[in-house]
Amino acid sequence: MQTRGIVLSALYAVLTALAARISVPLGAVPVTLQVLVVLLSGFLLGKKLGALSQVAYIAMGLFGFPVFTTGGGIQSVLSPTFGYILGFVPMAWCAGRLTEGERPGFARYLLAGVASVAVLYAAGATFLLWNMTWIVGKPIGVVRVIQIGVLPFIVVDAVKAVVAASFAWKIRPRLRAGRE
Repeated sequence: MQTRGIVLSALYAVLTALAARISVPLGAVPVTLQVLVVLLSGFLLGKKLGALSQVAYIAMGLFGFPVFTTGGGIQSVLSPTFGYILGFVPMAWCAGRLTEGERPGFARYLLAGVASVAVLYAAGATFLLWNMTWIVGKPIGVVRVIQIGVLPFIVVDAVKAVVAASFAWKIRPRLRAGRE
């Protein structure tokens, strides 16, 4: 792996941490800019480096750095919403994988963004269901998990997918031209 790739992955890990600090409360879980940054990590760095950036982000948080919206530390894995953080890794990988190639169009970025957000929701909702059932001891059912862990965020995450797709579509060709 080249030094440039490692540095860019570290940069996106830090950007994800900064995006956690920009939050608006929406029920029990705040809306942050993390989804936007994670999509961009996959779109602009590719599947491997995008996923690596999110692994680094999670590692920083688990090592105690206050990079999650609720702080940091190993106890974060007990949070019902930790699955969404774990979902950043496959989300970034999916975004990068679905936009591989010479020059994806805007529609491809947008579809990749929507698919990647769906991957995030699947990971987060699954962990939320598991956590509420086995850790908290209050089974809530799949429908309720979708009601509290997916539905409130669909519109705002769709907007983030449009913004990320627009940005990546415009900037990625320029980034590749700068490397040549």
